[in-house]
Amino acid sequence: MDLTILIGIIFFIILVGAVGTVLIGLNPQEAKYGTATKRNWKRLLLFYGASTVVLMGVFFYAIR
Repeated sequence: MDLTILIGIIFFIILVGAVGTVLIGLNPQEAKYGTATKRNWKRLLLFYGASTVVLMGVFFYAIR
């Protein structure tokens, strides 16, 4: 399998995970969901941002 295709699949999985997380956060099922998880948004955003930057680095290194 070509490395470019593999990295594209990884980006797609990250995108689906990010969208799913945001959708769950916008429409929670529990009444106390908002108060319990507001502090986690920043950490989650950092995780997705760091993952994206690392994978982009791997991608550009691989195609170089």
